[in-house]
Amino acid sequence: MNPHFRPMALDHLSYNINRLIVCGEYGWHDVYHSLLHSCYSQPDASYWFQAAFELWRNTAMLVILTTTVLFAFVFMSLAANGIVWLITEGVKYAYNAVTATLHTPQRITLQNKSQNN
Repeated sequence: MNPHFRPMALDHLSYNINRLIVCGEYGWHDVYHSLLHSCYSQPDASYWFQAAFELWRNTAMLVILTTTVLFAFVFMSLAANGIVWLITEGVKYAYNAVTATLHTPQRITLQNKSQNN
């Protein structure tokens, strides 16, 4: 959330938790006291409106990001399958073309021999 719209009690709570986790300077009693203080402090309506807006915005961003990543993976998968298919078909076509070119004179010669007999 935007720190400008957070009540001071929540800032104090997060500060105490960070200090407890990072430095071990505060005890659990300080964190508990901050939690109680944050529960009993009532922010004004603009705070709740801002919190709801930021929650909606973060949710929308998460949905957009997740959708974009999924579409990117699907597109990359389809593109990879298409490239593999093109390479496979190209190899088949090249093999058939080379094989037909190599065997064409022999077939003509065999046909000519059979027609002459």
